Amino acid sequence: MKLMDKAVMVVIIFLLTTLPVHSENYPIDFSELFSKHGSVMLIIEVESGRIVDANQAAVDFYGYSREELLDMSIQDINTMAPEEVLEERRKAAEQKRNYFTFSHRLASGEIRQVEVYSYPFADGDGQFLYSIIHDITQEVYLDQLLKTRNATFITTLGVVVFILLLVTYKLAISLKNISRVKNQLIKSEAKFRSYIDNAPDGIFVVNDQGKYLEVNKAATTMTGYSEQELVGMDIMQNIPEQAHSKAHGFLKNLHQKGRANEELPFVHKDGSIRQWRVNVVKISDNHYLGLAQDITERKAADERLKKITYEYEQVFNGTQDSMFLVEVVNNNEFRYIRNNLSHQLKTGIKPVDIQGKTPRELVGPELGDIITANYSIAAYACEPITYEETLDLPGGKNTWFTTLTPIAVDGKVTYIVGSSVDITDFKRAQNALIQSEVKFRSYVENASDIILTLNSKKIITYVSPNVKRLKGYDASELKDRLYTDFIHPDDVNSMSKAVEDAFEQKYFQGEIEYRVKHKDGSWGWFAITGSIIEDADNELIFIGIARNINERKHYEQQLEYLSLHDKLTGLHNRALFESEIKRLQNSREYPITIISFDLDGLKIINDTMGHGMGDKFIKVCADVIRKNLRDSDILARIGGDEFASILPQTDEKSAEKIVERIRRGIARYNKGKPDLPLNISIGIATADNNQKNLEQILKEADERMYHEKLIQKQSSRSQIIDSLLAALAEKDYITEGHSQRLSHYSKKIGRRLKLPSNTMTNLDLLSKVHDLGKVGIPDNILFKKGPLTDEEWTIMRQHPEKGYRIAIVSPDLAGVADLILKHHERWDGSGYPLGLKGNDIPIECRILAIADAFDAMTSNRPYRKAKSREEAIHEIKRFAGIQFDPELVDIFISGLGIKEDIHAS
Repeated sequence: MKLMDKAVMVVIIFLLTTLPVHSENYPIDFSELFSKHGSVMLIIEVESGRIVDANQAAVDFYGYSREELLDMSIQDINTMAPEEVLEERRKAAEQKRNYFTFSHRLASGEIRQVEVYSYPFADGDGQFLYSIIHDITQEVYLDQLLKTRNATFITTLGVVVFILLLVTYKLAISLKNISRVKNQLIKSEAKFRSYIDNAPDGIFVVNDQGKYLEVNKAATTMTGYSEQELVGMDIMQNIPEQAHSKAHGFLKNLHQKGRANEELPFVHKDGSIRQWRVNVVKISDNHYLGLAQDITERKAADERLKKITYEYEQVFNGTQDSMFLVEVVNNNEFRYIRNNLSHQLKTGIKPVDIQGKTPRELVGPELGDIITANYSIAAYACEPITYEETLDLPGGKNTWFTTLTPIAVDGKVTYIVGSSVDITDFKRAQNALIQSEVKFRSYVENASDIILTLNSKKIITYVSPNVKRLKGYDASELKDRLYTDFIHPDDVNSMSKAVEDAFEQKYFQGEIEYRVKHKDGSWGWFAITGSIIEDADNELIFIGIARNINERKHYEQQLEYLSLHDKLTGLHNRALFESEIKRLQNSREYPITIISFDLDGLKIINDTMGHGMGDKFIKVCADVIRKNLRDSDILARIGGDEFASILPQTDEKSAEKIVERIRRGIARYNKGKPDLPLNISIGIATADNNQKNLEQILKEADERMYHEKLIQKQSSRSQIIDSLLAALAEKDYITEGHSQRLSHYSKKIGRRLKLPSNTMTNLDLLSKVHDLGKVGIPDNILFKKGPLTDEEWTIMRQHPEKGYRIAIVSPDLAGVADLILKHHERWDGSGYPLGLKGNDIPIECRILAIADAFDAMTSNRPYRKAKSREEAIHEIKRFAGIQFDPELVDIFISGLGIKEDIHAS
């Protein structure tokens, strides 16, 4: 039996053979494990559905007290029909299915989408299901918005082990002696090992030195390493250096508490950074059992969800129409999810009043049944319906023109989006038209929307005077004209059909969007709703209300543009690029060449100069490439520093000419002496016919690009670092000649200490580049004349780390990178960024600290005048043993030849 099996089996046997029994036949430690576990857990009787037990996580999630939950059935939470829920419980009991997705209703009325893992067990009291519930509402919601299916994250190893503990425990209760329990454990060992080997999450055992001892198949897939490569590897090798501090905190917590749970970045074998959720528990004095879930895609999905949610909120709450969202629980039950700002203002119904309620609960049984009937029609028809309704709500009694749009997922209507326009005023005006034309004119002439009438021949018989303000025409210029004379040719057919249908059916269906020609020749977007009435002569008349929707259409077009374009560069995004790849696969555009581009050095710029400079660098790259491509070429930003272009009807020879033109464009840009040189790695691949898969062609272009990147990687980094060094030399941070004086003072101390030549060389180089990281600090902080704020100090203290990241990638500076990182450490350990103390600080950094302080105090700065040499020495001696190495202070002072009586100054 392997170590991992032994570790878990020892835990199980220990619990069953050594723990005392509670008076209610529950093991004390097991009960605590159940109640304190972070996952939502319920124990349910199979036939009745009664909730037998619930942990604290279930109480927190559902919003009921534990006592309330134990007085409930699972049917009180599950929104499915009782007979359907019973059928699913029986499937779980018979182990035909153990994984389900349901809609669960919380105590607040909110509906959450959950995934449920249910496993059966039995004891003397009957047959039960142990269920673990995870909230997957966000994942389901994102699927609906993006029209894609994201994989649901499955249960953790802790759940698997916990299920085994629970099943084994319940078996133990029903058995009469411990030997029979052990026999059951032996039988389940093979099944448990199968769970481990086939678990989708990474499972591993490490020793107290952080080395992998065992891993399962999923762990090898997640890391990219084979089992042989992982076993014996130090876990810290998989953690990016910038996350080591966080990882050490995780390990410290693990050693102290015996368990730890954290999100950590992980370096895949291919070099990519993945995000992991790691759970580790101590299973013996020197062994730890861990579970890892790859949450990279989920975190990216969260970001996409945030963006989409923000855009949705802008549209949802920005529209003038009153909108609301209804969940279709089943064919005849509907519950409100939310309403927008316009709806709240016009109806007087606040979000807290509407959320989770049915129409009957919101407005009473009489009106609620009418509303429910309309929702049922929309859900059954599975297509938008429109109607008028008069509702007496807290905001007043109003008449609404309502559109219900059902949203179907897999052919089943799950939501209904409602949009209502308050037409109370219009209805009053319509009635007033029949009674008095004077009153009608008084209303329409002051309306914000254009009101018009058409006769059965589609001739405009009336238009409100505000058409002058909105379109530039006098009303008399439009009267007695065909309405189609002013409609955009592309919209004439749809508008004509809608009007003709209205006259035939005596009912105008929905809202029609169309473009209208203004008097100045421009086109504007309008949306028209209307109705058919009979005049005094029994002639049919169409009365329409036309609303200017230019702003709305502009925003919709913006949303459409952003969905297909990169916001930073204005280029096409990856989604459009991939759709073009698919479109061109079977086209007649061959030969097709794909060019792959990668912007070199972006990470260094982001780390040192900030993402603002990095964004500028990306836009420069995009502009240089775009200017040297043809109009027919498709250029997209497909990653942070990656671009790709599709060249239809272009063979490899022609593509090479285009690439050469791009390289000349890069050279011209760099010749202009920019702040940072532009280096772009390029790879091309060509498909002569559609027998070659374009996705494979893109991969070939990427491989050639990466080959070129590998060749010129060091050269491009050196150019960027040279530019940063030039910027440092131009500023010479704060005082002219600062680095030369530092070198002089430092070498003077080094010679008195008789340091080796290589140390003296490092000391000289450190004097010149120790402040390299300050190229990434804004000038308004570097040259500020007053004291820095806490926020500004936080930024300033980042420069040793920034300097380290720059130096470490340069062969010329890598030798002093560690010294740059530590040059602000203090003798008493109060320095930064590592808090080193005493002789743990490199000798070069201790020497530089004294020389730097002395030169800083004896030089003029933007925020103060220079001190005298005697005053500076006095300060240095005062901080000997605190900030400075006291022995080096004495050597430095004696080397300057200043008398010891300086305290009198």
